[in-house]
Order: sequence, then C-alpha cells, then structure tokens
Amino acid sequence: MRFAYLITAYDNAEHLVALVNRLCPPGTRDVAIIHIDAKSDLRHQAGAIAAANPAVRLVARPVAVHWGHANMLKAIRLLLREAMGHDFTHAHLISGSDWPLVSRERRVAEFGNRCWIEAVSGVQAERMEVRRFDSRYLRPDPSKPFDWYRARLLKELSFRLPRRTRRPFGEWHKGLSWWSLPRDVCETVLKEMDRGFAMGVFKGVIVGDEHAVQTIVAHHYPDRIERHRHFLRWPEGAASPAWLTHADWAMARASDAWFARKLSVVQAPFLLDEAAA
Repeated sequence: MRFAYLITAYDNAEHLVALVNRLCPPGTRDVAIIHIDAKSDLRHQAGAIAAANPAVRLVARPVAVHWGHANMLKAIRLLLREAMGHDFTHAHLISGSDWPLVSRERRVAEFGNRCWIEAVSGVQAERMEVRRFDSRYLRPDPSKPFDWYRARLLKELSFRLPRRTRRPFGEWHKGLSWWSLPRDVCETVLKEMDRGFAMGVFKGVIVGDEHAVQTIVAHHYPDRIERHRHFLRWPEGAASPAWLTHADWAMARASDAWFARKLSVVQAPFLLDEAAA
C-alpha cells in the first residue's frame, strides 16, 4: 500500500514541513502532493518546502483559493491530477494544518478498499443549485478594502435567479471536506470532476468541497462508504473548527480518527515531542 497525501496549504510553513516529515520519513514510498494557495505568501517558500523532503511534489500551477469559492474544487482537482502521475494505491486529502493521530501501519491495516468519507444526502443542496455571483466576497480579508455594496448586490441577484436543476452526479450529498479514498475511486472522482467543470456545473457554487466529491462517491460507490476519519472540534455556531490545544489532544488520540485538525507545531510544540504517530 502506497499513500498519496493530497495537501491543501495556505500558511505556516514550519507546520507544513513538520507534517510532511512525519508522514513521509526517509525511505518512504509514499508521496506528499501539495497545493499552495496562489495568493498566499507561502508560495515564496515553496522551493524550500519541496527541498526539505524528497517525497514532496508541488502542484505546478496552483489557483488562488477563496473560502467557499469553486477554486477549492479546482485545487482538489489539480491535486488528484498530479497524483495520477505517481504510483499510489490510496489517497488522503488533508490540509496543511492537519496532524496524524495513528501510525501508518494502522491506516494500512484499516483502509482496505473502502471510502472513508462523509456523505449525507439532501443537506444544503442550495449551495450547488444557486449560482452565487458573490462567492469571492464570502469571507473578506480584513486587511484589504472591501466593496460591501457590490457584494450585497451580487448576492441579491444570485437569489433572484431560478435554481439550477441539473444534477449530473445525482442528488447532492454533503460531508466534511477531508477524505481518504482508494486509487480507483480517485480516478472516478477526477473523471467526473473534469466532466462537471466542462459542463459548467461548478460555476458559482459555494463550499463545493463539501458536496462535489461526496456526491460522486455516494452515487458510484455507495456500498463502500465508511465514516470519515478526521477529528475536529466545532464550537457551537462557528463557521470553522477550532484550533486544537494540548487540552484537546487526549480526546483526539482516544478517538478512532486518523488525522486531527486544526493544529500548529508553533502553537502546540508537544506534537514534535511525541513519538511518530
């Protein structure tokens, strides 16, 4: 079994390098494929990140990722396409703020031919059916000027238009963005994502990374789906998971998850002191 770690990264080069070194120690046959957000300052450190571990492969032409925007789907598509050029058998989509909770041997023993992904039918399907013209304005950067009038106008326009009824992959499913899939499933996902982009299905969707792959897997491989293996802590009413601390670590390690997020070796240096998970 050879793993491809598909990593979406935005910042915190120190954690990213530590994560890759933990996942791909010397002599590994696994590969870490990294998509660095094109608008991130992290791109200036891409060469050093790649040089730090021979298992690293960088996506050559990354996209600028905005929260909720379809470019997150483009980033996943680029990661999958790059992965297909490597000899992997199973893939994990994780973020640059993840950390492994269990050993590689345990993941090998438990993975099998199954799809470890969350996919619940009929939840927030409007994200994929309403063409949002304001998707680039969903989570503005407070350090930059923001055109609130334009954002509000585009949002109102989006909801005045009829919903799209086209469902090329079947009824929309929703789940956590992060997943672990065998290679044959990854091949199907990439093929169907290519078809979806060619049809314009993903134009104007929001948070499509919680729907597209989940829907494709749910309709092609329903009998192979198992629960996702990520540990996260969501504060009530929050739009994103909390940063984990040492106080959360015992609960994370006691779970049956393979990975935890969000973490940083800068904020949680104890991660480096532990034996390799």
